[in-house]
Amino acid sequence: NYASVGNGSAVHLASELFKTRAGIDIVHIPYKGSAPALNGLLSGEASMMFVNLLSALPLVKAGKLNMLAAATPQRISNVPDLPTVAEAGVPGYEFQAWFGLIAPAGTPKNIIEKLNADFRKVISMPEVKEFFINRGGFEPVGSSIETFSLLIPQEIEKWGKLVKETNAKVD
Repeated sequence: NYASVGNGSAVHLASELFKTRAGIDIVHIPYKGSAPALNGLLSGEASMMFVNLLSALPLVKAGKLNMLAAATPQRISNVPDLPTVAEAGVPGYEFQAWFGLIAPAGTPKNIIEKLNADFRKVISMPEVKEFFINRGGFEPVGSSIETFSLLIPQEIEKWGKLVKETNAKVD
């Protein structure tokens, strides 16, 4: 079985994707947040969990958890010996949570362009990149407005298809 931080969460969907790509049957145990889910994993109530590096690393360093693989498409730079899930034997598996800067509908194009330019400038600063790599285990990436606008419907289609395929509860 596997722990998640709740129905419909990124952790839940990452696990359902793993389940289908690996061709295994594991039962979902939804918890109400990451702390209860990690406690379920630590107590043996759950056998596995996809978790962000920031939450897991202290428990790994304390010898309480083992990191098996990174869900990302490439290895994580601050844990280079950790294979990706695909490298560990589940071809085609890739899960990467993303965050985006959005604005209300109707925001003038020049404001959106300015926000995008400023955001890309900030996340390209070495100290900002270092902060995210060391604290979150990921390198921030900026994209054009057009590229990001295409990503959202692609993600909706991708995860909607997985939810239908697996009958995952997302409420």
